Amino acid sequence: MAAVRISHLRKRYRMRAEAVDERWRLDRVLQTTIDDELFDAALERAGIPTGEEVCIRRVDSVVRLDPAQHDARLAAKWSVALADAIAQYLSEGGPDVVRYRTRQAALVDMACAATRGDLARAWAWRSLGIWRGADVLEINEARREAVAALGREPRVAPRALGVLARRGLLPLLVSSVRVEGWIALARASLVAWGVDESLVKRLLVADADVAGEAGEGTAAERVVLLAWSMLAHTTTPGPSALLVDHREVARALAVLTLLEVEPALIASERGVAVVHQIAQRMAVKAAPKTARPSNETSIRVSSGTRVDGLPDELPEDGRARATTSWGGLLFLLHVIRALDLPATLLADPALSARSLRWTLHQLAMLLIALAEDDPAALAFAGLAPGSRPPSADEPPLNGTESAVLHSAHAAIIATLREIMRATDEESDAALVQRVASRSAEIVAELAWFEIRLSAAEVSTSVRRAGLDLDPDWIPWLGVVVRFVYV
Repeated sequence: MAAVRISHLRKRYRMRAEAVDERWRLDRVLQTTIDDELFDAALERAGIPTGEEVCIRRVDSVVRLDPAQHDARLAAKWSVALADAIAQYLSEGGPDVVRYRTRQAALVDMACAATRGDLARAWAWRSLGIWRGADVLEINEARREAVAALGREPRVAPRALGVLARRGLLPLLVSSVRVEGWIALARASLVAWGVDESLVKRLLVADADVAGEAGEGTAAERVVLLAWSMLAHTTTPGPSALLVDHREVARALAVLTLLEVEPALIASERGVAVVHQIAQRMAVKAAPKTARPSNETSIRVSSGTRVDGLPDELPEDGRARATTSWGGLLFLLHVIRALDLPATLLADPALSARSLRWTLHQLAMLLIALAEDDPAALAFAGLAPGSRPPSADEPPLNGTESAVLHSAHAAIIATLREIMRATDEESDAALVQRVASRSAEIVAELAWFEIRLSAAEVSTSVRRAGLDLDPDWIPWLGVVVRFVYV
């Protein structure tokens, strides 16, 4: 069903003077037209995509109605006229029409464009409930509103910042947004991950004594984080790196880096030490009393204003997508959650030098003999198709780690046998294949993964076990996972 939001509605009737009482009836019919399923059907008939976020600044529609007809007939005719007008505006395009494939794409476009100083699409962002600022702002105010908007979408914010970093825009944000803005964004993200208040304070407040909490494994974790995270790359000293000159900003960015790359660590005791270590690398200058950005400016930006010289185009469909023969492997995320395996694996000393992404990736390949770059194995670890496998450049699996993984594997199989009501005659390997062997397309965007399966892949036993229900938000992966039958 299409969700239609109309900010302002103005109508004008042309009718005979003696028919003026029909105005109230037509008002009622118009409201029914917009709220009723008839309008959804008319939009579908006109070819309006229901999966996109479509913003149109203004639509003019003219329709001739016969008051002698029943209300239902009037509503149907009005619905078709409105839908056809919308379709016409979409086909013509232009600056008054903005289309986003998803809300995540709209959020990234908002953050990138506002950081660059172009608010041409602010009206569209506002219609989507993303933007609360004006159409004309000082450049720093625009950037602060961008960060505030990310804070209102905290589950997406860490990965959205990673996109900004890869496009070279994060230094502009860090130099323009005040300390409290970054702290608020990091705090909102931590709350979205379910981190309790006492741990939030420890993560965000710089503490010189926390360095002593770093265990032997956290050094390896830090290297992995700094090697993988584009957010960390941008804030690590180097020829084109951003220099973070405030400890609290570095701390907030370190939290967001951890949530982007290894979110499961954020709720663990080791997470505090890792955040401290990343922040130390980022904060190349310590100036804790500097509460304002150094480049305050009165440059006002609006439609078409540019302050960075970078191209500003609406991005193409940049979602990572690939097919796999083992899409049902992701059904086992329900089993992982039921066993609370992420917490168990993170607490195991044998895996202290490894990231949870590495561990889950290894576990996926243990459950099924998959290539390390198989999209299902990557998604099982919260990584988009085409990502570098967690095993890349890592030491090989050792005997102690293998024993822990085999123990986790046994727990998964035991639970799976129970919920799938497997018989004694069915081997463990055959059971896993029965569940996991499903052709699927994995489509990933920021913190949103869709596992698209053919309707022919529906299994009554899998459905009865609840394995193909949407897992939705998975904190230890930092993504929403949805199963879609097409």
